[in-house]
This record gives sequence, structure tokens and C-alpha cells, in this order.
Amino acid sequence: PLGERIRAMAGGAPTTVRNDGNIAAYAEWAVRREKGKILLFIGLGTGIGGGYVVDGDLLGGRNDRAVEIGHFVVEPGGRKCVCGAEGCAEAYASGPSMGRIAMDIGLGREAGLGSLAAPIAEEELNVSALARDVRQGSVVNAREVYAAFENGDPLAAKVDEVATKALARMTATALAMLAPDTVVLGGGVVQGASHLLTALSSLVQALVYRDAWTDCAFEEARLGSRAGLMGAAWYGASRVMPQEALFDLIGGAGLR
Repeated sequence: PLGERIRAMAGGAPTTVRNDGNIAAYAEWAVRREKGKILLFIGLGTGIGGGYVVDGDLLGGRNDRAVEIGHFVVEPGGRKCVCGAEGCAEAYASGPSMGRIAMDIGLGREAGLGSLAAPIAEEELNVSALARDVRQGSVVNAREVYAAFENGDPLAAKVDEVATKALARMTATALAMLAPDTVVLGGGVVQGASHLLTALSSLVQALVYRDAWTDCAFEEARLGSRAGLMGAAWYGASRVMPQEALFDLIGGAGLR
């Protein structure tokens, strides 16, 4: 009962407990300071989180579990996800999952790529520095994958292909369901892979009806790793002050 305990410690002050993806989404909505904005946040890190904000209102659902877009199934019967299902986007495009896919491919194990990508050619694998590292016992994640990707490594390029296609299928489904006017891509994985946003916005176009993406802007997160912290502060402030006053507070802090 985290909320009750904090409320007691704070002398009975109003206390709200929200899902971290939702709070990060709220921060990215609030920092833009635009009335009426409909924002979908996608956070790529150790998992894939999501949040959806319409003019300051968070879509929470039962137990604040709404917009768990990382658990949209994008490859039925595919890789096992930590949630217990098979083929979730998170099983292909979170930071640890990218590393596990690289290790499976590099070590010749079944990677469960299915329709997301054709197998990598053996000659490409033989010249991959990332595959060599994996075969020498290195444990890798998205950081190592994208460092190799920047150097043109073929195994890293294959992992990136899988991840971006999984993200595109996930995002297209979200666009059809939620019709945001802004998609914000954030999280630690994105900070090491600046091309992901462009790749995602391009791939989505073949997967959902035209108006869903022509009326939607794809943007990078503005707050980086601060989104959760700032979102908690601003969402708390929004419970006790008008929206305009919150926007003035954010603008006065020099945040854009």
C-alpha cells in the first residue's frame, strides 16, 4: 500500500500512485504545453512501456494497466515473453531482448524470428564482429548491438531489422486503436539508436490506414531519463492546480 504509507508520512497530503509508463507519458505531454494534444508514449528500455494522454487525462484502465503495448503480439507463436505469452513486441525490441536475439543468432540457436526477418546468411555471420564477441562468451544487450550497428555489423543490422519491424507492427496497432496526433519514442534504447524513430515512422505506413499516420507526428522524447521523475512531479501538481498554472510552472523551469 505505497500510497497510504506515503500519505501518512506526508501528514495526510493528497497522494496518487500511477504506473511508470503512464507517468512518463504524462511528462512528455506536459512538457509540450499544448492544450488538446493526444499523445502516445513508447518507452524502450528493459521492457517496452506505453502511456496515452488526452488533454491531460491519462488512460489508466484496470489497476493502471492500460496501454501495455509491449505485450501486443506481433509474431504469433514467436519468442517467449517475460509475461508468459509468445511473440510479444517486448520479446523482440526491448534492450535485453535485442541482446538475446543477437546471442541466439550468433550461437546458431533458434531465434524465433518467423515473419519478422529472413535468416542471416552464413557469410555475413562469419564477418560479424558482434557474432565473434558472442561466440567468445560476451553477454550483449541493445547497447552493444547498436554500437556494432554503427560500424555496419551485419548481425547487428539483422537484430535491428527484427526490432524495428516488431515495433512497427506494435505501433500500427496502437494507432488504429487510439488515434493519437503525436507518437513519442523514448527510453534508454532510443538514446543509443537515433535512427529508430525515422525507421519506425516509415515502416508503420504499410501497416495501418493512411489517416492514422498522415495525421500523426513522430517525435523523440524531450525529457530522456527524467521523464518518470518529472512526470511524477507534474502529475502530482496537476491534482492541485489548473492546467494553465502547470504549463506556467513548466515554462518557468526553462523546459521545452
